[in-house]
Amino acid sequence: AGWKINPTTGIREKTTSTTTGTGKKQTTQTSKQTLSFTLSTANTNDLEASAQLLAEQYKQIGVEVIVKVFEIGTLNENSIRGRDFEALLFGRVIKHDTDIFAFWHSSQKATPGLNITGYTNKQVDTLLESAIKETDHDKRFALYKKISDQLAADAPVVFLYTPDAIAIMSGRVRNPVMPPIATPSDRFSLI
Repeated sequence: AGWKINPTTGIREKTTSTTTGTGKKQTTQTSKQTLSFTLSTANTNDLEASAQLLAEQYKQIGVEVIVKVFEIGTLNENSIRGRDFEALLFGRVIKHDTDIFAFWHSSQKATPGLNITGYTNKQVDTLLESAIKETDHDKRFALYKKISDQLAADAPVVFLYTPDAIAIMSGRVRNPVMPPIATPSDRFSLI
């Protein structure tokens, strides 16, 4: 698309021209544009480290990423709630399958909704509405699979990773049954 690596900076640039006026009074101005974007994130160790790693990886292909780190409350109030970001690196804890309604249904785009990407897909809306009402586990799972497939096709976000939760138990514990662990306290939910 015309982005060339500047050998001095290692960042891609593009020269654009703008012509104004008519006839003999036309003037053409050229300007250089740098391929860059700002990545906003919270001041937690894992998010800051991930943001810096992403910035390093993007730089290897000639894209400048300016990482902006905010205290979590400030990030929530200003960037997320106000939808004021170019790119956002953020984590969400989803404890139950019905929690995804707030993240992907188009009715949740406006504040205080959690659809911060502004994602809109009528098919996904219908699937979410059906899934939240479905009581049969297998049918609900099938609906969420369709939602997952559509999200993968549309790519309103890039899912980077899911941290593992590791539970260590004494050998004296017999027949342990572990529930899905979304938060540390979930380890104790079946005690």
